Amino acid sequence: MTGEMPKAPLEEIFGGKSARIVDHLVTMRGFDYSIEELTEILNIRKDLVESIIKHLAQFGLVEVTSDRNIKKYRIARNERTELLNKFIFSVACYNIERVTGKKL
Repeated sequence: MTGEMPKAPLEEIFGGKSARIVDHLVTMRGFDYSIEELTEILNIRKDLVESIIKHLAQFGLVEVTSDRNIKKYRIARNERTELLNKFIFSVACYNIERVTGKKL
């Protein structure tokens, strides 16, 4: 074990920082994050997180909330994000089955 965090399902398949952000927001749906929190949690530069979040919001994947005048972001609740959630869960199950050799 190298001590590296395993890649999340979308990141493993598609690579990239956008996939990592979407993976996190979908997996942790119901939680709101500031740009600074996402930067720290995901170890991605702040300017890149801001750009990706703006892009995701344009496609209706992310919605803006606020907490004490701080902008926060969370995965939107719509058909597209529900499909993403199912896909991520399916890939995670596949990876578990592949590693353990047991059908879930």
